[in-house]
Amino acid sequence: TCIGSGVILKENNVIDCSTIGSGSCVSGSVITESVLGDNVYVSAFCEINKSRIDADCVIGGSSKITNFRVNKGLNIKPSTVLGDNNDSDSGTGQSR
Repeated sequence: TCIGSGVILKENNVIDCSTIGSGSCVSGSVITESVLGDNVYVSAFCEINKSRIDADCVIGGSSKITNFRVNKGLNIKPSTVLGDNNDSDSGTGQSR
């Protein structure tokens, strides 16, 4: 894991094998095997796995992002599911 300068890591994060860009903030979320660009804000209770979040993005609380790229400057609404988590058959939001 590589943490850039000026990063704010709030309580209860789990960050593994990931890169967090400078000026970003992560609040109570799980980030694994992912790259977050500079100035990214990740709200509480998010799960980001094997994904890339480009610079200047805001990820709303309780979002789940797996195997997905979020382009620069986007604001993701809370409770959004993107990528492999989007399994409409199971209703659980988890890939099989």
